[in-house]
Amino acid sequence: MVVRATQLTMAYPAQNPDEAPIEVLHGINLVIAAGEMVAIVGPPDSGKSTLLHCLAGLERSTTGRVELVGVDVTAASDASLAMLRRTSVAFIFQAYNLGDSLNALGNAAQQMNRVLGARAHKNDAATNQQHRRPPNTPRFSACPRVVFADEPTAALDAATSARVLGMLRDVVTGGTTVVFTTDDLAAAILADRVLVLRDGRISAELREAKIEQLSAALSQQSLPARA
Repeated sequence: MVVRATQLTMAYPAQNPDEAPIEVLHGINLVIAAGEMVAIVGPPDSGKSTLLHCLAGLERSTTGRVELVGVDVTAASDASLAMLRRTSVAFIFQAYNLGDSLNALGNAAQQMNRVLGARAHKNDAATNQQHRRPPNTPRFSACPRVVFADEPTAALDAATSARVLGMLRDVVTGGTTVVFTTDDLAAAILADRVLVLRDGRISAELREAKIEQLSAALSQQSLPARA
């Protein structure tokens, strides 16, 4: 086990201080093994990115527990989390978070190069441009045991998406765990396991998923609880 969430709940303060907090994640339970590739899919505002951030230790859950590479990130100090990122964890942010100086292909290649250690090629638009990190971005390990990726193929063309997903699959083959969110069902089916998130709850879990299965699961108004 590399990632475990137990009764994970996340709530944010309402804009009106007199109103109750807005609960985004409700009692999430999951276990992710070493060398596993897991996709998280769901409708807009289902809580995908929030869940990914909590699992990676970028946000602390309101209640519940998250264990990442043997560390309880919900209770760990900031210094312990910083050490965990330097030694064991990587996070690939959505490409559009990286500034205007690089186009989508350049963003994807630069992030994969930085996080996974691959020597990706820059295209003409990215030539001689200095890679820029988002403001206040934590530093992460260059040789990770776990890679988290938030919509890694968003806004990319088919060829670039295939390249990015191929690089992620390569690190899984080498024993690294990969957890990613996506709205692209063609990307999701490449994962060993797909978690369907709806209204902040894991409503279905599919192994060796087909696009038809995912489409059906996402279109249902009420999904069966996973076994």
